[in-house]
Amino acid sequence: MKKIGVPIGLGTDGVASNNVIDMFEEMRSAIFQQRSRTQRWDALDACTAFRMATLGGAECLGLEKHLGSLEAGKRADFVVVNLNDPAMHPIYDPVQAMVYSACRHNVRTTYVGGREVKNDPTEIMREFESIPKRLSEN
Repeated sequence: MKKIGVPIGLGTDGVASNNVIDMFEEMRSAIFQQRSRTQRWDALDACTAFRMATLGGAECLGLEKHLGSLEAGKRADFVVVNLNDPAMHPIYDPVQAMVYSACRHNVRTTYVGGREVKNDPTEIMREFESIPKRLSEN
């Protein structure tokens, strides 16, 4: 597909088919699956997997002019990843460290359209906890 110019992106479609919803895990999975399929350790590298998860996804959706990379005139959708986790050290390359060692718990801040979005699950958890009570009342 890559050789004939088909855009390649990575993503997750939710808990219906994936229990974790972790793009770092998706990037690692893509790398290891390609290594297994081709029997080559260099079949897919971290930088290519990272691109597939960012700009590649935007290209698949026809939105590469608007998102997928940090450039003037594009939406500023991005996350800040804490690289201080001991599992990521030593860090020789930050992209490789994120792709091979980070997980969703290392995401400290999320920005959508240049504005910070809170990652606090407290409200969602309160809503989940109230569901059984509401169901028993009906």
